[in-house]
Amino acid sequence: MNGDDEKSLGDQHTVSGGSGGRDDSRMSLGDQTTFGGGLSKGDSRSLGDQSTFGDNPSGGEAVFDDGMEVVDLSSRYRIEGVLGKGGMGEVLLATDTRLNRKVAIKRMLGDAAKSQTAVQRFLTEAQSIASLNHPNIVQIYDYGRAADGPFLIMEHVEGSSLLEKCREGALPLEEAVDLTCQLCDGLGKAHAAGIIHRDIKPANVLLTVDGVPKLTDFGLAKDEAADLGLSVTGAVLGTLDFMPPEQRRDAALSDARSDLWSLGATLYQMVTGETPRVIDLDAVPRQLRTTMSQALKTN
Repeated sequence: MNGDDEKSLGDQHTVSGGSGGRDDSRMSLGDQTTFGGGLSKGDSRSLGDQSTFGDNPSGGEAVFDDGMEVVDLSSRYRIEGVLGKGGMGEVLLATDTRLNRKVAIKRMLGDAAKSQTAVQRFLTEAQSIASLNHPNIVQIYDYGRAADGPFLIMEHVEGSSLLEKCREGALPLEEAVDLTCQLCDGLGKAHAAGIIHRDIKPANVLLTVDGVPKLTDFGLAKDEAADLGLSVTGAVLGTLDFMPPEQRRDAALSDARSDLWSLGATLYQMVTGETPRVIDLDAVPRQLRTTMSQALKTN
């Protein structure tokens, strides 16, 4: 972390009349950034990398063996290129030669693949959302293990991320509200299944060429129906600028309301063009101010 991030987490987020600030925190997780475009200086980073879990291995240890059969990806998938890379792995564009369709292959590599808890969290992502069939959630088709680490086979979304769109400036109010309503539908599906995302932000929303938003990167997701001990009391998971107060104190305290707070912060960036480190309600369109004030309460 840099100097800004060494302050108390409770001081990282303020609702006031000030101007929006930028997130200069260091990237610590190869998650949403691997799905398209990478990160430029100033983007918001997630905090849930393998070092958070307390079992970050040395480079000499073997890949964690979770008991899954090792498969050869090349027997079915033709690799077309790299969509992105991060600290924990990479995402590849590939063609499924059996079904003749484009897919994204998310791979965990290197030290991350040697961490038992990191691998468990990675596979939890697959198990959490594989059963969620919704147009506003990126689908997972399969998961497994290659010789160098686990992988997810995912829907490939032609288009860009909401973050890239926000970089161009504030969105028209009607468009921002429509995107938010669609994302609410996707979140509703996940919440009904007992799944909390815990890292809602523009970088984790992909936009199809038709402008349909799709939630991605459930890598920090919490399955309320299954206690795997992955949400350690006192751990901080998520992205500070989009993290509700209770999640900044303790990730184990997050619930469906936490996702809605983060979605409100995402809407803030959509309508202002600024990251929500400091939330200036005067910068929000007048029609939304009361709603945003309620959505982004800090207590």
